[in-house]
Amino acid sequence: MPNPVQQAGGNGTATPLSLTLSAVGAANALILMVYVWNQGAAPSTITPSGGGVTWVQDQHTTIGAGPSPSGMCDIWHGLNASGGATSVSVAVSGSFSWVAATVIEWSGLQLTGQPDGKNGNLNSGSGTADPGAFTTTNSSALVVACAGESGSTLSSGPTSSFIASTEQANFISGQSTRFECAYLDNASAGSHDTTWTWAGTPGWIATIAGFGETVFPAIGLPTSNVVPVLTVQQW
Repeated sequence: MPNPVQQAGGNGTATPLSLTLSAVGAANALILMVYVWNQGAAPSTITPSGGGVTWVQDQHTTIGAGPSPSGMCDIWHGLNASGGATSVSVAVSGSFSWVAATVIEWSGLQLTGQPDGKNGNLNSGSGTADPGAFTTTNSSALVVACAGESGSTLSSGPTSSFIASTEQANFISGQSTRFECAYLDNASAGSHDTTWTWAGTPGWIATIAGFGETVFPAIGLPTSNVVPVLTVQQW
């Protein structure tokens, strides 16, 4: 079963935002979750770099187009790390007031590529941030989710046995801003979702993605009941 090795988070009002890690293990995978908020027109793009991987965007959810508050919430992954990298950088183009990000390193995990399920949602007048359920056909899946908000505090969550990462929080442009991340590993096939409940009804964005897993043990052989046999015949 894959294991989270380390995680790093950070937030700020300028980019690139740097997330500091211990040396990333060779061939490990990285999952990155990012929230960008602006008290005005919507920011343009999120561009990660570093970590010794090639970054692939899995899910992108946006809210607002200005002049009211707006933002973006992204999930990215990078496979087969070259090893030894100590930071991941997140750049944002366009106008923004605040950016927050969390990166998690995984060992023993080879993702099958693009997510086998994903979803995103935004504030519908509810105090509960819900990215929306998706269905995976994989019997062993890694599911990651995140939610960002402005104007409130967290009351509870994540739900459905998801494991929370460290909250990123700040006070920007006269508003409390927060970013929550969580994961569920070795999830069964079927529908998956998680939620966070805020103290009020703030503007929020939430995103979720699930990945099938191909797991390799330490010796590097695929997990299987097939045992290779060498037969030698003497004449």
